[in-house]
Amino acid sequence: QANTRSGDLGVTHKYEPSPLTENLYQVTVTLKNLLDTDTLTDLRYRRVIHWTIPANIIYECVSIDTGTSVDLEYASDHPNMHAIPLAPLYDGPKITCRDGAGCQVLDSGPIDHGSVFQFLFKGADDLTPLELGPGESFSFSIFYGAAPDKTTATNALSTVGAEVYSFAYPPNWSSYPYCSSSFDGSPNVFIVGFAGVGGQPIFNSPPTAVCRDVYIGAWKGCEAFVTANVIDDGSTDLEDDAAGVPLTKTVSQEGPFAVGTITEVTLTVTDSDGAQDSCVAQVHAIDDEQPQVNCGSVGVIAPCQEPIAITF
Repeated sequence: QANTRSGDLGVTHKYEPSPLTENLYQVTVTLKNLLDTDTLTDLRYRRVIHWTIPANIIYECVSIDTGTSVDLEYASDHPNMHAIPLAPLYDGPKITCRDGAGCQVLDSGPIDHGSVFQFLFKGADDLTPLELGPGESFSFSIFYGAAPDKTTATNALSTVGAEVYSFAYPPNWSSYPYCSSSFDGSPNVFIVGFAGVGGQPIFNSPPTAVCRDVYIGAWKGCEAFVTANVIDDGSTDLEDDAAGVPLTKTVSQEGPFAVGTITEVTLTVTDSDGAQDSCVAQVHAIDDEQPQVNCGSVGVIAPCQEPIAITF
């Protein structure tokens, strides 16, 4: 844990392995107003990375995506920008975006690259600057890590809900273009990402619906019914499972199903971001109750069958 204090503002960086993925470290950054009476505004934070990736340390491929973050003021792939938030911002050919939100550069290079992100934090309306009253604090997350390829790196950022990110990987010198979306970035893709910065997660893996066929005994009235949980056979979602958030499950038809029928029903699962997946299962409606003999009245109860004969 690293702490920086001035007379007005305290900045704490708490480093720990991400509990959600082995590919990332998580840094919880907390800004705290140390004043007794005054409110702080115009809160800015700049993070500068100068990529140096073997085997040729001055040539990298870089991707930067700022998503929908309203807090992001500026992003660049400049390799030598000053890290002080009030230092001048460079304006040149390596600028990937000036206004932040919506900027995206994919597989740029190979060239000497950096990744620069400056945030100007907004209030609850996502428009006016964030205000911290005396003793109040605000936190967001940074993620650092590495993966053997882009797919694994993307899955890691998806798991933590990254809203802004950058990848850097060595060029593929055996095939032109040396930086390409078709190249998986192996053997090393290096990662930096941010969450809690006023945006939506960039990556969302849709859920996977898993169904099972079921045999359902009839209820009174000789009809069977099912629920989505009965049909579900372990549907999953990468992000929601990691966060402990249950999927929303619906079934196309709960019943009634007449005894002896086989009906196909559709299970639909929806994750917390609205992504869906479906599967189909068969519902077998069966009569699983044994007949009952009432000798006193010489009667037979056969719940879902035609009357049957009995011999004494």
